[in-house]
Amino acid sequence: DLALANDPDADRLAVACKDETRFRILNGNEIGCLLAHHLLRSKKNSRSTKGPCILSSIVSSPWIYEIGKIHQCRVEQTLTGFKWISNRALELEAEGYDVVFGYEEALGYSVGSLVRDKDGIGAAVAFADLVDRCTQEGRTLVQELENLWRRTGLFMSRQVSRVLDGEQGSQTIREMMHAVRSCPPHQMADWKVASISDLQTGLRRYPDGKSEQVPLPRSNVLSISLEPGHRVMIRPSGTEPKIKLYFDVRLDFNERDSFALHEQYGNSVLDALESALEAHFMAHMNTPMSA
Repeated sequence: DLALANDPDADRLAVACKDETRFRILNGNEIGCLLAHHLLRSKKNSRSTKGPCILSSIVSSPWIYEIGKIHQCRVEQTLTGFKWISNRALELEAEGYDVVFGYEEALGYSVGSLVRDKDGIGAAVAFADLVDRCTQEGRTLVQELENLWRRTGLFMSRQVSRVLDGEQGSQTIREMMHAVRSCPPHQMADWKVASISDLQTGLRRYPDGKSEQVPLPRSNVLSISLEPGHRVMIRPSGTEPKIKLYFDVRLDFNERDSFALHEQYGNSVLDALESALEAHFMAHMNTPMSA
């Protein structure tokens, strides 16, 4: 009923679970939010003075904030990479918080304070405990996932990575970032832009011209928030000749709704956002996208 897999150095965890007659592969945000919910439910007593806290990277799903609301838990997002997550965890613990869990959507998880880095083995043990709990309470892991979505809204995510080699590729990546900075979109597909955050300047700008500081270190990352709660993020890879595009959607989802229909609609929204971003690049770039 369950498959858990670590990569060769065992710092990441992948999960697949039985969904009726087939196996469903969970993405990094689904694993991370399920684990966060489970660990916060399991938390009994804390010696901290300010209560529990969970951390994730900025490109991980906004869903984690809804998990925090359920448990009245502080949630923070850091720059991508566990050096940021782990260092912030140490700072928060010094302030009196109990950092229960940290994760990034690229299948990296840190449970508790024993390992200050991605730890696929500790995450696998915690996830097995979650599945055992679901079994004892009479539901499958997929039912646990759907039940959580009905409490928080249905969150779906997609990551697209484009490899752009050589100097021509580097130029294309620079132009893709410039296309959004110099000509910010006001709408993507059917959804109006609510704000655009540029971590390179440290500013979040709104359509009415107002702006505010983003409380994060400077980084070459753009985040586009859309009115219904959808989000698009763009950043070059720090280690490979790639640009990474992240799409997140949020849908209302209650007891009467069909999960299959909502999932189908969510995928159509992800498709629409991906196409809208592609069209924006094409309209405001000099270098062909295929470079």
